Amino acid sequence: MVTRYEYFDSRNNRWNPYDAATCAFLESAEQANPNAIVQLQGLPFQVRFGQHARSQKMVSSTGILQVNVNTENSREVRRVAPMQPQQQQMVQVQVPPNAYPGMHVQARIPDGRTIDVPIPAGVMPGQ
Repeated sequence: MVTRYEYFDSRNNRWNPYDAATCAFLESAEQANPNAIVQLQGLPFQVRFGQHARSQKMVSSTGILQVNVNTENSREVRRVAPMQPQQQQMVQVQVPPNAYPGMHVQARIPDGRTIDVPIPAGVMPGQ
């Protein structure tokens, strides 16, 4: 299973995944150098890791930042590690107020990790 990287889009307040090839590229770069700065192919964006996860406009709270090299506009990036099959467990999550089907929410599980949970159709806030 491949590690997933996601960027935060403040226009719709959602985390969006990078495509599989970009995820593999980012994982390779971060593993090779936890403070890497890499250029996304064909785009005016850098992804900055660790101590370099900052721009003129923001400092990353996740330790990974995507920066437009022309404007310095920046967005948070996060690494979502896949769960190993032996670590899978059933966890109940209460749907928060204002959540709707298809939306993704963050939930902390008993071992301290944060997971991304999609809200299924037919489930209402409070359930």
